[in-house]
Amino acid sequence: MEKVMEDCTIIIQGKLEKESYDFYIKKYDNCKVIISTWVGTNIDFSNLPKNFKVILAPLPSESGDQNLNYQIISTLNALDMVTTKYVIKVRGDEFFSNLDLVYNRMKEVHPKVLVSSIFFRPLGLYLYHISDHFICGTIGDIKLMF
Repeated sequence: MEKVMEDCTIIIQGKLEKESYDFYIKKYDNCKVIISTWVGTNIDFSNLPKNFKVILAPLPSESGDQNLNYQIISTLNALDMVTTKYVIKVRGDEFFSNLDLVYNRMKEVHPKVLVSSIFFRPLGLYLYHISDHFICGTIGDIKLMF
């Protein structure tokens, strides 16, 4: 990435896949990153870049509809540690190679909250559904969402 997103934190939340973890370590090693996942994850966190933080929480006993409780708890845990003006929240079971583009667009349309396309879900399945694949905006606006 050409420019460090100094005023933005990337939150990687939920179940963390090794492929996603390895990708974010390599691609975003110069960004502030908080990984908020679950106790018992099979990821070795011993070689984290100094700007990465990890939160390991117990998995909630109730998942909620479409695992909503998992997303809310892991996201709120991370949001409590954010010190930057902006945040980009992504899921730990996937990765994005172009978060710098998302960051730049977010700053252009500020104060709007950006979310990934509705079309990550089948069209018509959930009318007016905002996807959780990435969500970004100011820390205050994202906290209000959760």
